Amino acid sequence: MAPDALGTDITDASADPYVQLAFSSTARRGGEPAALGAHAHQSRMLRVGANFVNTVVGAGIVGLPHTLKRSGVALGLGMMVLACAGSHYSIRLLVRLSLELRVTTYEQACYAVFGRPGYVLVCASLLVFDFGACVSYLLIMTDAAARAVEQVWPALGPHDGAMREAVLFAHAPLLLALCLQRDLSALERWSAFSVALCILLAAFVGWQYFALDGALARAPDAPAAPPPAMRFASVGAASAFGTIAFSFVNTDTALLLFATLRKPSEARWSLLSAASLGTSLAICGSFALLGYLTFRERCTDNLLNDYPSDTAAVFGMRALYALSMALTYPTTFFVVRHVCNELAFAGNDGHASVQSNGAVRHVVLTLCIFGASFGLAAARVQLGIVMALTGGCAGVIVAFVLPPALWLRCNRSGFSPWLFKNRGAVCASAVELGPALVMLGFGVAMALLAPAQTVACAVAPERLPTFC
Repeated sequence: MAPDALGTDITDASADPYVQLAFSSTARRGGEPAALGAHAHQSRMLRVGANFVNTVVGAGIVGLPHTLKRSGVALGLGMMVLACAGSHYSIRLLVRLSLELRVTTYEQACYAVFGRPGYVLVCASLLVFDFGACVSYLLIMTDAAARAVEQVWPALGPHDGAMREAVLFAHAPLLLALCLQRDLSALERWSAFSVALCILLAAFVGWQYFALDGALARAPDAPAAPPPAMRFASVGAASAFGTIAFSFVNTDTALLLFATLRKPSEARWSLLSAASLGTSLAICGSFALLGYLTFRERCTDNLLNDYPSDTAAVFGMRALYALSMALTYPTTFFVVRHVCNELAFAGNDGHASVQSNGAVRHVVLTLCIFGASFGLAAARVQLGIVMALTGGCAGVIVAFVLPPALWLRCNRSGFSPWLFKNRGAVCASAVELGPALVMLGFGVAMALLAPAQTVACAVAPERLPTFC
């Protein structure tokens, strides 16, 4: 046992069967511990960055214009910047802690610091968040592809009929082949292609905004009326933050991506995280703003569904975005499989990582998760509620609650998190621990408020018109 700065004991991670270390005890790169054993395939920053951006610019992007409608333009864009900055900070904390604790995964860090309760909480949050993301990707992919098919071949039936399920299961062989891969580095080229498609989609949204000059924002029966005025702030911000968190949180994949980085170090990771999140913010922010301005109060939770199906450009964008979702789905699937593997087999004799599992266990685990996500997508759960709930609850816990809580528990400064107790050093302790305390308080508040508002507005919006 090693005492932390608060005088309490932190579990020795290497002594517990739930924590299988892959760090070399002596190897150091650039003066910092390196994850030498985490992955056999390590890649340059540009390739890892492509995977990083792909985990952010995914299904959530099509729901971001609707968040500006829910929260108001200024408040919504401000929350996107806040979520981006908060994600960068929490990811840096998590990687720094993983190097100090010499662990390779998020759940190992939580077990080392908080024991079994922390391990269960992070695993449950990761599972809910990433499985929700997998279902969201399938819902958007299916909807976009079915509408594109209907646009070209109307005789096949409406996009919300049986053709929808046919399109969903037609993608299954391609997705299963990608999901059977064992290592995230195997998806780097696909991720770069997927990011390029999202940039093209953002350009399409901008082109439509300037070409249509607000025509789609006006009511159909009043073509001469001006578009409705923008709202700069709204009380719907809490539930809107759930979708924003769903979009910008990738703390769940941070350590898996860090392990694929060639010459991993805290400095290189910080640069990669800042560049990747900045790129993601530029893509998502421009998409959200221009998409909202195109439709204003007529925005739905999937922007692509709002465009009329009468042009080749709309068909092309729907087809390309369906392909982008198909390429993004496996990246999040890897996290779900990893967490399920830990929950099911950690502590058992012969426990191995998902990269080292035997062929039978690997295939069975993959097929079970794959089938469950496809089953929910076929059941047609509502996209907006899935993104808001999983992002507002599990996503906030993963990104804005647990990383600062871990950091505060393990801080070596000697300061108490109760700042008033640091007599003679209140200001110094506020500088050292203040950012983590602010993030922790914000995360707890949003984890409670965002799901509550989402559920209340979904169940009885007419009874709570002000709240919704």
